[in-house]
Amino acid sequence: MTSFSKTLSLILLSCCIFAPSGRFTIAQNGGSDFVIIVNPSVPGTQIREAILKGIYLRDMVKWGNNNQDIVPVELEGDNDVRAAFHSQLFNKTAAQMKAYWINLRLSKHVPMPVTEPNSASAKKFVSQTAGAIAYIRPSDVDSSVKVLQLVR
Repeated sequence: MTSFSKTLSLILLSCCIFAPSGRFTIAQNGGSDFVIIVNPSVPGTQIREAILKGIYLRDMVKWGNNNQDIVPVELEGDNDVRAAFHSQLFNKTAAQMKAYWINLRLSKHVPMPVTEPNSASAKKFVSQTAGAIAYIRPSDVDSSVKVLQLVR
């Protein structure tokens, strides 16, 4: 393989991992992807990966701009969106994250994330709950929620 071919392969791989339009594409999990959505009352159009991690690890419980409670939403069950989110963001399985939240709840009395059965119900909850944030399938996005671009 020539140097040019190696460079081109790396560029193409980068394009597959980091897609535009606010989508965070997961190349390691069969090409599944998700978007981060929030209630329209949440200010801004981007979210840093470190902030998103802090929200789902329950280190952050208030939106900084307006001191509004953050209400994270977790998808239930075994599905590719949930698996991709936990794998890409935390390098953990959904079961490992659930164990983390249970331990946190028992040790520090921090509430666990709200759970919803699927992307459509998570979107509905987020649209109706000030301060809510979730990850869903891109195909489930509509004008009732705001998509945040994930920034590394």
